[in-house]
Amino acid sequence: MLDLPPLSTEDPLLTQSMASLAPVPLSLEAEQMSIDTPSVAIPEDSSPPTSTPVATGTIDSGDTAAQAAMFGRYTGQIDARIERAWRRPRTAIATGRSFPSSSARSPSPKIFDCHVRILQDTEGRVLEVDLLRCNGTVAWQQSLVTAILTSSPLPAPPAPNVFTSSLVMRFTALPYAPDRSADDYELPSTAVASND
Repeated sequence: MLDLPPLSTEDPLLTQSMASLAPVPLSLEAEQMSIDTPSVAIPEDSSPPTSTPVATGTIDSGDTAAQAAMFGRYTGQIDARIERAWRRPRTAIATGRSFPSSSARSPSPKIFDCHVRILQDTEGRVLEVDLLRCNGTVAWQQSLVTAILTSSPLPAPPAPNVFTSSLVMRFTALPYAPDRSADDYELPSTAVASND
């Protein structure tokens, strides 16, 4: 689920990307009509097709539920690529909201929480990264921006009609702890070789 900032009529790119996120129910009254169409005989063609067949996962632009599912898959692929590239700092987040703890005795760690807008071209190359609402230190924020830029070009959409040049996404992360995967965090400063 995406937690999105409120829409502003001053930002057409954000409005366009937000409009593609969820189906809008329409209430239309229709009158049933009968249309007589002439029958057309189409000869069977035994030659192989000249173009690549359409993949089974493509969607009709009128099917909003399928389009929403495809958009979810698309943003999930982008999120996964950025998460793989993200090396979080081993420093404290400094500010943040509480993350519910499973034990009442242990203190709740803070989490990094950041909403970003990513502008991309039609090839998936990241053109701009805007931090809309983030907590944490500059090091945490910069680590996320670096991961997004490193992930460029972003994955292609599963269907052309779900592409958007402006994506609003939310990223969260826990601070480093010895029991967490060290691969998700920067190398400790003692592990970096010095050239003295």
